[in-house]
Amino acid sequence: MGWFLAYFVLGDEAIAAARKSKLQLRVLKIIDQAKRYPEGTAVPIEVHEAKDADVVRRLVKIKLEN
Repeated sequence: MGWFLAYFVLGDEAIAAARKSKLQLRVLKIIDQAKRYPEGTAVPIEVHEAKDADVVRRLVKIKLEN
């Protein structure tokens, strides 16, 4: 079975919302270590299994709301 990499560019409001959400600590660590650009913070999420896809869905929701 394969995997894929989902990338998000999150602005400051989305980053703050992600930190306030109940994302796993490993995901928050990825966000904290992500590279910052003028357009936002580039957050890579490796999707290997269903729980990873859930993280992607949650980040999509956060991005759309912020």
